[in-house]
Amino acid sequence: MIDLQNIPTSPGCYIYRNSVGEIIYIGKAINLKKRVSQYFKRDNALGPKTKALVSQVASIETKTVGKP
Repeated sequence: MIDLQNIPTSPGCYIYRNSVGEIIYIGKAINLKKRVSQYFKRDNALGPKTKALVSQVASIETKTVGKP
């Protein structure tokens, strides 16, 4: 299971990787923790493509950015 506790609340991008380390999705968010949590806590609200993507996520990498 993905540990959402260590994801920062800062703005930035998130990178989903599969079990062999390949990048399967890159996204951006104003609040990384809030956005990434939406994928893993609201399973009944996800569409079929998103459910398939989330089922393949083995790790999450985040890159924070400073405010301009």
